[in-house]
Amino acid sequence: MVSTLVILLIMSLVASGCGAAKPAESQAAKPTTSQAPKVVNIGATIPLSGGAALFGQTILEGMKMAADEVNGKGGITVEGQKYTLNIVSLDGQWSANLDATNARRLTSDYKCPVIYSTNSAGGLAIEQFNQNPDSNALLVAYSSTDEIVAQGNKLVWREVPPLTSFAKSFPKLAYEKWGKKLAIVADLGDYGKTWASLVTKNWKDLGGTVTGDFSADYNKETDFSIFVSKALATNPDVMLIGGPSQPTARVMKSARQAGFKGGFIMLDQAYFDELEKLVTPEEMNKTVGALVMSQYTAVGMPKFLADYQAKYPGKTPTWAQTFNYNSVKMVAAGMEKAQSVSDPTKIFAGIKALCPVKGEATPFLEVTKILDNGTTIAPPIGIVFEDGKYGTPFESSVE
Repeated sequence: MVSTLVILLIMSLVASGCGAAKPAESQAAKPTTSQAPKVVNIGATIPLSGGAALFGQTILEGMKMAADEVNGKGGITVEGQKYTLNIVSLDGQWSANLDATNARRLTSDYKCPVIYSTNSAGGLAIEQFNQNPDSNALLVAYSSTDEIVAQGNKLVWREVPPLTSFAKSFPKLAYEKWGKKLAIVADLGDYGKTWASLVTKNWKDLGGTVTGDFSADYNKETDFSIFVSKALATNPDVMLIGGPSQPTARVMKSARQAGFKGGFIMLDQAYFDELEKLVTPEEMNKTVGALVMSQYTAVGMPKFLADYQAKYPGKTPTWAQTFNYNSVKMVAAGMEKAQSVSDPTKIFAGIKALCPVKGEATPFLEVTKILDNGTTIAPPIGIVFEDGKYGTPFESSVE
């Protein structure tokens, strides 16, 4: 009986011990992707209330559309582990201080390795700490101001081309078409001030006269008639206007209702696509601004437009949705290329290594490359609305 028990014990050990060793060795030699995806958070501090709320919402739409598309295809795979993207958005209210506070929360509470910002002042505030070990994150700045990439920060990606080309080509076109006297009624924020400064210089270089700066806070004001009246008292031929689309439309309406017949130079924060729903063609007449999506013929645009309108029925995307959709997809692809979802430096290197991004991979302009300072190189495109229709798109050279 004892011998029988011993034999049974030996047989049991062989079956459970030696038999299990082989699969264990095989699993160690060939790692497999985890069946349960983990989540990687991508942060955003954007205006979701106040005068710039529509602007922030359009950015969020583009980001979420990209994340949903990536997740719908199974997410990304990093070191054998599947990850899905989760967009964490906090209301920055167009405030630099709040953007900085939100960015700290996004890194500490949500462990976001990538944070989006739309306010140039807020982006500069975030740059003060986004390279610190306790708040390390890649800042994706939806801002074309040069100051964003002039701080020597190695973790800043300006996802849009520099505004210097727009601020030079738009005034030249307006000067040649509509007259030599310019009044400024742009947003008082840092971005608007940068535009005003560049346009003033370029306008004077053309030989024109700037009759005065009557800018207003587009995030707080609801009635722009006082600012517009002061500007019109100087008898301008052209007005520089712009900030987010909704308040820009109010400025435009106010000027036309006061009898202004001249032209508008419009900041690239305002979009023709949105203005079409807020003002009449007569009010929008003689305006030069960033290209309207409906007039763009990039290879990937038809599919993007169809997918966007399926997700957001009755809406048309602007540059805000398009750029941020594309950059989130590049962040996801960059994570896979870098094989990291936590190291911002590696992730940024992975994003840069994707370039050039072109053809059906991008709905808009080819992203030729990303410079060492974080600048995206892609030619910006403008267009004029006049006599009830859009003109031919024109490319503004990056200088």
